Amino acid sequence: MATSMSSPPTHDGHADADVRRIEGEIAVVRDDLGRTVAELGARLTPSHLIEHAKATIRDATVEGTRAVAQSAGEMATDFAERAGEMATDIAARTRDVAADATDRVRANPTGAAAAGVGLVFGVWAARRATRRSQLSLDFRDRRADATPGQLASAVIAAAAAWWVWKGGRI
Repeated sequence: MATSMSSPPTHDGHADADVRRIEGEIAVVRDDLGRTVAELGARLTPSHLIEHAKATIRDATVEGTRAVAQSAGEMATDFAERAGEMATDIAARTRDVAADATDRVRANPTGAAAAGVGLVFGVWAARRATRRSQLSLDFRDRRADATPGQLASAVIAAAAAWWVWKGGRI
């Protein structure tokens, strides 16, 4: 009779090294997973979530404020540029009108003098009538109607100005 004798399994040195290497890798992965789970736990605490939400809102508010400020700055710059262009245009038009009026006066000095006399007379008559109505203490005497002198001076001034403007000669 033969008895079977079981022999202990033979351990290969190479197999033991592989097992130890795999066990080491498992330990490293286990440590990494433990740290990841701990970090996720810390990130998911209510206080951390609230701080993260605050930071996100603050960043969004700052960006929105910057965008509004930049837009307002651009609008102000555009407005200033347009105002400058308008001022330049008005200055050019004023120079043109002044040059045209100067040319017309040089072409017809008598008409310009007549227009000047008419305007001076109209202003004088209007101021005189205003002073008279202010001196009166009786409110019934005040009238809004123009005096004949005021009407005559206005007509003379308008006619002379029109005559000079059209280049007429007297």
